[in-house]
Amino acid sequence: MERILRRVTQERALRFAADPVGTVEDIFGIRAVPSDGLAERRGAGGACDGVSFLDDGVLFYAPTEFSRRHNFTIAHEVGHHLVNNDDRVSDWVYDQEDHEAILETICDQIAQQLLLPTAAVAEFLEGRVPRARDVLDLFDGSSASRPVCSIAIAHYLPKFGAVALIERATMQVTSSSVSPDPDNGWSFIYPWPGQQLPPGHQLRNVSDGVESTRRVSWQGRFGKSEDFFVNAIGTPHGIVVVFAAEDLWGAPGLPRVLDREWDDRLTLRGECCGTTFETRGFPCSECGAPFCPRCGKCAHQRRDARDVQCMECFVLRPPATVVDGVCAECRG
Repeated sequence: MERILRRVTQERALRFAADPVGTVEDIFGIRAVPSDGLAERRGAGGACDGVSFLDDGVLFYAPTEFSRRHNFTIAHEVGHHLVNNDDRVSDWVYDQEDHEAILETICDQIAQQLLLPTAAVAEFLEGRVPRARDVLDLFDGSSASRPVCSIAIAHYLPKFGAVALIERATMQVTSSSVSPDPDNGWSFIYPWPGQQLPPGHQLRNVSDGVESTRRVSWQGRFGKSEDFFVNAIGTPHGIVVVFAAEDLWGAPGLPRVLDREWDDRLTLRGECCGTTFETRGFPCSECGAPFCPRCGKCAHQRRDARDVQCMECFVLRPPATVVDGVCAECRG
């Protein structure tokens, strides 16, 4: 991703981020065509609703009237165009065992950077400590979605923390981007997608348009809880919350630093479920790969899930070797 994006000047990146639909042809030479009835979508876990014909310089995307998903789709297809025009990157991708999934992951990351360039976020913050309102202001001033803005803001937290989006109707965390501590790494407890605020939790009463800085308790996966300093702001449909292990905002009457238990497990990185991930834990003892935090599978479990059982020997075999239910070895 970094190699690809070095070929895109800052001026071109900022122009594209401001208006993906209007500038994609001028900047990248690709014509973007809306298609309401688009039936074909990216496979291999790709997160976009689109398809491109690189040789013809045209991409089709599913327009989204009430969200910015189509901007991500266009940026993702630009990613395919840029990878296709870099022989070194494309050759490396197609040498990998799961090249389709890896390609989609790279293009997702390129899309996020194109819609919200690092330089634009740094200029926006001007060295300030991030607040929850910054996610909303960045969303209003860019073409990126709120989850993408949350990821960008979390990157600038100086200590361990996270930026989470909570849906008001369900009081469930829909997006969470964690920023490890520069010295201690990860805490055992942090917000994660799918977690629900328990009844009576302090964040439930953050009203629309109200900004609040306070100390709250947050429960981890195994029943333990730790306190965080949070800066939160309510919207009609949800709550944006910046979590921090230290008081970054000078809340009156609160201690500046809270004691917590740090996670000394390995930091593992991998690709699965259409995206890259970073998790704390131990790798699979059989294949040495990390377990995906979404599906819970390691590399060999994902391969086994794709394998087909031979009807004669009942052994799981790669799909390409099984014809009419019989593997190559049994066919002789």
